[in-house]
Amino acid sequence: MSANIIATEKVQIDPINAPPDSSFSFRGGYPIISFLIAQSDKYLVGKSLRLCGEFNITDGAGAPILNNGGVGIGNGATRKNCSIDSRVGVASAIRQVTLSTLDNQTLEHIKEYPRLLSSLVPATHGGADLNNGNALGNITSSRSIVQACSLNTKRSFSIPIRCGLLSGTGLVPLGQNGTRGMIMNLECAPDSSVLQPWLLGEATDPQAVETLQSGSAAGGAQIGDFSYTLSNVHLTYDLLVPDEEGAQMMNNASNGALQYNAYSSLYSVINSSDQTVSLNLGASKVQSIIHNIVPTTFVNNSQQLSNGTYKLQNGAAIAPIKEVAYSKAGILFPRENRIDEQQPGVISNEKSSIDAITLETYLSSIKNINDLDNTLASAQTEDGKATRLNAYEGLNRNTPERNIGGGEDRWGMTLANKRPVFGLGIRQDIFRHGVDYSRTPYSVRVRSELDGQHPNSLFTYILASSTLLYSPEGIRVVS
Repeated sequence: MSANIIATEKVQIDPINAPPDSSFSFRGGYPIISFLIAQSDKYLVGKSLRLCGEFNITDGAGAPILNNGGVGIGNGATRKNCSIDSRVGVASAIRQVTLSTLDNQTLEHIKEYPRLLSSLVPATHGGADLNNGNALGNITSSRSIVQACSLNTKRSFSIPIRCGLLSGTGLVPLGQNGTRGMIMNLECAPDSSVLQPWLLGEATDPQAVETLQSGSAAGGAQIGDFSYTLSNVHLTYDLLVPDEEGAQMMNNASNGALQYNAYSSLYSVINSSDQTVSLNLGASKVQSIIHNIVPTTFVNNSQQLSNGTYKLQNGAAIAPIKEVAYSKAGILFPRENRIDEQQPGVISNEKSSIDAITLETYLSSIKNINDLDNTLASAQTEDGKATRLNAYEGLNRNTPERNIGGGEDRWGMTLANKRPVFGLGIRQDIFRHGVDYSRTPYSVRVRSELDGQHPNSLFTYILASSTLLYSPEGIRVVS
């Protein structure tokens, strides 16, 4: 951007397809939210864009829910069981994001958007982030019971759209020498993939195994009776106004290019103990590849945490990973050795249940591990090990001696839920130039203890550079 900026405009726009009652939902028959960002001689600040509105959950009779009996623990019919993913927040209601130009050139298209966020958010946000700043606009929490209780009433939200084009510090020119305006289509997710149970640890022992509050286990109504709505939805963003010379440069059509990052998505299944998943990415400048896993029976299942990032599972049991290898055209790349997760523990001969190298490589695929200064991943989330000292386990938890030298996490109830922050993935190019996969396949080989009877879904997200070419004749997108 060479033009001088003389002003910043604060813009708010409404959907171009607002329903009569201004409420969008999958069940209500209005699942698509469309916004038109008009062509102008200005720059869109992508990171400033926010989707705002109100999120509401109601039961089959249209009444508000009452998670946890409203106050205290609650039991029987007073304990409802309907919430949303505590790490993804209200964005779990957006199943698909499509950004396109006014002449229908697709700039970016992300399928299963909540599952992308289930990798991005906990990998780069700690418990304090989810409970404080993020919680205000995104409706998140490190403890799902806290979020569940907060959803007993209608909640206002203001969420970013975490796609490649709108992330980072780049600016999007909206004039002739740019995107020439933009259309954003957001598709609402079905109730069964948005609404889910919440986790509860025993009140008398915060370190006890957490249980899903779902169906008859909670004594409350089935989640299938509940539904959500997004109402009073609008989009806000900032526009940078260039000076007269800059506006003229944007308005006079010429030849040029705009390079930006974009996510794309693929789906596959892992079901055998030694399986290689080969994918044709169709992109010439791939920067990073992220995979996350969920048992296939959990997908769109209102009785499970369908947006969770699970480890491989044989039913309810973990299927430990033995080895992971990443390849390009059948040759190990960019890591030139296989990741061996069957190494013995430091103290005993038993292996660790934390796949440390796989987890490190996965986190690096989201953000360079040397730049990662905050994450929810810990011994608590991966292996259920509290990060406080346990020298006084034999004493009552309320005694002062129990908490001497106890570290920052004095109480089990302040820790994040024991849900893995896990996945597969690898950064292809630390210098961000990208690797060419337009003519060669990418593959990941996973050796594990899967028994072949329990398929696990593998969601893949590819971050690659795309180029928008503009000229007096028109615009086109190449990847």
